[in-house]
Amino acid sequence: MSQTPRWVMDIESLARGLPVLLVEGNEDVTLLGHFLLQLVPDWQQRLYLAAAGSKDHVVSGVAVHRPAWVGIVDRDEWSEADVDTALRRTPRLHVLPRFCVESYLCDPEELWDALPVIQRARVDNNPQEIGRASCRERV
Repeated sequence: MSQTPRWVMDIESLARGLPVLLVEGNEDVTLLGHFLLQLVPDWQQRLYLAAAGSKDHVVSGVAVHRPAWVGIVDRDEWSEADVDTALRRTPRLHVLPRFCVESYLCDPEELWDALPVIQRARVDNNPQEIGRASCRERV
C-alpha cells in the first residue's frame, strides 16, 4: 500500500469530514466555485473543493489515495483511448471534453469568423473543435 502524500492529508484535514471534489489548480477552484455558487448557494457547507496541484495528483488522489473523493480534470492532450482508460480505472474521475477549463470562457462560434482558413483547417473546419485544440497550438 502506498504512503499517503502530505497534500492528501492536508486536503483531508481542511475538508473537516465534507465530501471532497478535487480539481487541478487554484484557477479551477475559483471558476468551479463560481458556478457551484450559482447552482447551490450553500455548496461550501456540503462540499470541499480543493486544488490538487496537478492532473496527476487529481488522478492519483481519486484512484489511489482517497477513492471516495471525486476528481475533475481537463482533457489536455489525452486521446479518446486515454480518456476511456482513465474513466474505466477511476469511475469517480470526470474528464472535461475541452483541452483546458479556460476554453469554456470562449464561444467557438463567435471566434470562428476571426480565424484564418489555415487555422480553421487545423481543427477540421469544425468550430466545436476549437476548445479541444491544444492551448500550446494557439488555434
